[in-house]
Amino acid sequence: MKSNSTVRRPSLVDSGNGSSSDSKSVGETLRKAKRDLFFRRCLVGIFLVLVITFVAALFILGYVSDFIDFIIGGIKTSNCLGRIKMNDKIRDPYIDIFYDAILSLKDRKECDNFFEDICTISEIKSMAQRLQIAVLLNEGKTYTEIIDETKVSTATISRVNKCLEYGADGYKTVLSRISPEIENK
Repeated sequence: MKSNSTVRRPSLVDSGNGSSSDSKSVGETLRKAKRDLFFRRCLVGIFLVLVITFVAALFILGYVSDFIDFIIGGIKTSNCLGRIKMNDKIRDPYIDIFYDAILSLKDRKECDNFFEDICTISEIKSMAQRLQIAVLLNEGKTYTEIIDETKVSTATISRVNKCLEYGADGYKTVLSRISPEIENK
């Protein structure tokens, strides 16, 4: 059996029947909606101010990269930071050939020629800069002293420092072998 009754839907527009209770409830509804929207915007604004203050404090204290690593949670930005070693992630015959190619170089001229062909200038400078940071950290320099000398970010220094502390000891091996060379320069 069908019912002939109609369902009345609430409307924010005055229905035109002159009822003041409808217009009053519409006005109250609009005011409440505006008040709720204003309250939500205030909460979002306060939250953003707190987040910006927190990130600024982390930046000032030099913990930005640590915080980003924590937020990302498990996705490591550097191979020396954790559970999965680089050897396990990129074990590949071509990587072995690449390492053998580097080991086959006999002098600095051959290194210059090989790395000039295989890397961009900025990649070579970036690797050299990380080694420079490792040398400075190994000498006991502070982050501020390293920034003044190298003009790098605290994130880069932090990454190298983590590799020195928790990495596969690649930096330590190289530093122990080149330390007499560094002292002579």
